[in-house]
Amino acid sequence: MNITPIWKNVFEIQTENGLDEYYNALGTAFLGFYKTLKNNPPIQVTFSLQQQIKFNEYFSKIQTKYLNIQTEDYIATIRRMGIIAYRIAMLFTALRIMEDGDINPKRECEDVDFNNAITIIDVLILHSSQVFNALPADTKLTTRSNRKERFLESLPNQFSRQDYLDSAATLKIPYKTAEGYITKFVKAGLIHRESNGNYLNNSIQENKGNEELKETSLRTQ
Repeated sequence: MNITPIWKNVFEIQTENGLDEYYNALGTAFLGFYKTLKNNPPIQVTFSLQQQIKFNEYFSKIQTKYLNIQTEDYIATIRRMGIIAYRIAMLFTALRIMEDGDINPKRECEDVDFNNAITIIDVLILHSSQVFNALPADTKLTTRSNRKERFLESLPNQFSRQDYLDSAATLKIPYKTAEGYITKFVKAGLIHRESNGNYLNNSIQENKGNEELKETSLRTQ
């Protein structure tokens, strides 16, 4: 870790207002916002047609991916994430009222807020998968060993049959099992067979798309 071994003077910066005053000011600001929302009709937050298409495509791909690397029990988590994504987008949209003062009873989510909501869900899904893998599978408290997920994540952008067999060997996955995984991944669209023995990892392309989405969101804030 790149840590400077110097103790900083924690009393160097003097402020007139402490944390109590700071949070009281925030509370006062949000109290006014709360009263504004309470005294006006409920606000309906909508997605544009393009956002709806992106939303459905995103969660369709995520569901397909985890159907092939997790058990069916995990699908409920993916679907809950869809609800959570919409709620986050609703919160972002409502907070825009503090900027523009527009109390229109119907507001369309801005692209930056939509993209930021999906960016948050990207991280939550990864964390949820890790937690799910660590859950006890039975009363013996043995944990799930998800070799299929690790195998998919180990595959590079472009790879050959020998490449995936080498990855399987590293993960101690039998060759026949690895070939079965590849067949399932191809059928699910997670992997594309470009030619005999040559493949493209679509899940990596999807992750790159998510990274570009994140960068776009941060630049447009």
